[in-house]
Parts: sequence; structure tokens; C-alpha cells
Amino acid sequence: MSFKIGDKVENIQLYNQDKEITDLISDQTGFTLIAFFPGAFTSLCSIGMNQIDAYLDDLEDNKITLVGVSVDSAFALAHWKEQNNIRYNLLSDFDRKCVAKFDVAFNNLGGMEGYISANRAIMIVDKECQLVYQSIGENPGDEPDYGKILEIIKSL
Repeated sequence: MSFKIGDKVENIQLYNQDKEITDLISDQTGFTLIAFFPGAFTSLCSIGMNQIDAYLDDLEDNKITLVGVSVDSAFALAHWKEQNNIRYNLLSDFDRKCVAKFDVAFNNLGGMEGYISANRAIMIVDKECQLVYQSIGENPGDEPDYGKILEIIKSL
């Protein structure tokens, strides 16, 4: 299913890097930025997720919650989070239901026939689960304009 700006999205639960069930969309802040990424321990994902982590230094408290979502296991995400000093939750979509719901599944990543990962995508939803922004890459190597995303967040 493909979402359009203004659509209501389902707030599903996923395991975080600490193997705790976590809501995808926070009701503790005004907005949630969901950063879908193909895989931990890859150079482009490390650069992108660290760029998103840097947003925390520029944002006012309780304005937005950041989360990263990949199909990696909670175990891999915990180690990668520690290695990269990422300060926000990384969520494991090991059963690939979340990437399917948001229509960001990518088939045959890295030429591995049958392997389904998350495509690189950014979604911003409000606490009522309404989609207010989305950027979906053509493929996992297609990075979003991180500066533009920070400007959008600041304007919310």
C-alpha cells in the first residue's frame, strides 16, 4: 500500500535494539521521523543514520522522535547502534510487515535473489498517525537530501 501526504498510517509495534516492543509512532512528541534503511554495518547506512542522529543536536526537546527501521535482527541493531553511537531507537522489522505496509520493501538487495530489505526512505508522521512528509528513494543507494529534511523538521 502506498501512502499519500495526509493519509492515516497504522502505528505498529516492533522490537527495538534492546528486544523491547516499541511503538513505531511516538505519542510523546508532536512528530515521528521514521528512517527506513537497508542494513546495519553498511557504509551508506552508517553515514545516513549518523546524519539523522546529528539532528538531535539541532532540535528542540519533545518536537520529534527519531526511529530507524530495517529488517536486521535486534541483536545486529544493538551492536551497530553501539558502534555508531546512535542515540535513537533502531527497530527490527524482521518479519518485513512494516516495510510492506509502507511500500518500501526492496527485492534482491545486493544481487541476492529473494532477499527483501527496506529501501531507503524517510517518513514523518504526527502523533495522530497522519503522514506529513515522505521521501522514498528509487533504490537503496538513493540518499535523501538530509539538509532539506532537517529544514522540514524545523518548520513543523
